[in-house]
Amino acid sequence: MITTFITMHLHITFIAKGLHMRVVIAGLILLISGCSAPLQSTGNPSEGLVYAPKPLYPSQAYQKRLTGIVKVKYDVDASGKTYNVAVIQEWPKGYFKESALQSVSKMKYIQNHPKQGLIINIKYRLVKIIN
Repeated sequence: MITTFITMHLHITFIAKGLHMRVVIAGLILLISGCSAPLQSTGNPSEGLVYAPKPLYPSQAYQKRLTGIVKVKYDVDASGKTYNVAVIQEWPKGYFKESALQSVSKMKYIQNHPKQGLIINIKYRLVKIIN
């Protein structure tokens, strides 16, 4: 089952191999002052979001039953594509970075609304479903 709610947080829930997994993409507010660049930060990464692929749970992290968080910064161009995608922080290191980068790199926004300096947290956690 995949459910997606786009508000201040983007929740993506899916079930795989008997475990209920939820990946939460939460927006952080980034204020830019004194900036003359034509791009602007809305402070809300879900605003104008058209497509957000579910991040894949890395198999190595899944096997070790690890949870984690990755903070990603990115920009959106006039065509709605993300670029300058970079990890600011990750915990634990070495497990979730590639999954987060791939997911954010594939996100799509509405056209003609470029943004700069968007930051999101992608939280990875495993939750056991008890039937």
